[in-house]
Amino acid sequence: MSNLDFFFLKLQALTSVKLYEREFAIIFDEIQFCPKARQAIKYLVGDGRYDYIETGSLISIKKNVKDILIPSEEMKIDVYPLDYEEFCWACNIDYSIFKEILKSNKPLGNSVNRKLMRDFRLYMAIGGMPQSIEAFLNKKTFNEIDAVKKEIINLYKDGLERLIIVVEYR
Repeated sequence: MSNLDFFFLKLQALTSVKLYEREFAIIFDEIQFCPKARQAIKYLVGDGRYDYIETGSLISIKKNVKDILIPSEEMKIDVYPLDYEEFCWACNIDYSIFKEILKSNKPLGNSVNRKLMRDFRLYMAIGGMPQSIEAFLNKKTFNEIDAVKKEIINLYKDGLERLIIVVEYR
């Protein structure tokens, strides 16, 4: 980190991506496995050329911070699955029609009610996790979608609770 110009040149060489100042965000994924990289964020943010995002398990990060300088520029955010309205957006289901129907306060009839209930049951079965919705949109079977959900749950069990985002300060 003593020569950030050279660091950014090496990063561009490794990724084959030209970095444009103040137009790029650099993501440090699974930061808990490299505490020294987390410590370096403080200098990178101070440099001001790019924005940075750290992702990883907050529990593991707390375990691996012995003898490193923790960035003071971090902001922790909670992450949540998609709600039903967001699920509809992802699946190209016009949720605004559903809202209009509710406002009308009139009976739907069996065919419309079946369609709306089918869509809601899909949401309940698939869940609101973006990866499971993506699997559904890619025509995966419900068994494959369940495998995706189980993998996500295992990640949560391993301590993936929050994203840590480094915010730019001026």
